[in-house]
Amino acid sequence: MAAASYRIIDEPAASPLSRAIVNPFLIVLAGMLLPLLLGSAMRYPQLLALLWFALNGIALRGPTLRQELAWIIGGAAFLLGFLPAFRLAMQADLLSVSTVVAYGPYIAIARSAIILTVLYRLYVLQNDSYQLHRYLHGDRA
Repeated sequence: MAAASYRIIDEPAASPLSRAIVNPFLIVLAGMLLPLLLGSAMRYPQLLALLWFALNGIALRGPTLRQELAWIIGGAAFLLGFLPAFRLAMQADLLSVSTVVAYGPYIAIARSAIILTVLYRLYVLQNDSYQLHRYLHGDRA
């Protein structure tokens, strides 16, 4: 006779990926440090952090998974489309090279701010699910 286990109905079931769940703050830190560590080896190291957020969100199975995936897709589209957008604007004579060079530091700051906003928003969306996972499955967290 198989032993029946007690389970609360509202308790989220553990997924096969539950061993891969990490604190989303660590992913934000990785997203901030990866450009320093892999900046010369990779063109867009923040994509690794976004991919990690996607894996973490799928493993957590939180109620905000769709929002998280939307932010991840938007962040990846921003990262991959930022430089080509400036190139297209310069080719269409909407921006001059001297303007881009003059405002280059401010453009870089704006790009970093947008990327950090995406990472922070993903942290906020995943943190509640992570804390619940940690509370319910303390032995696996």
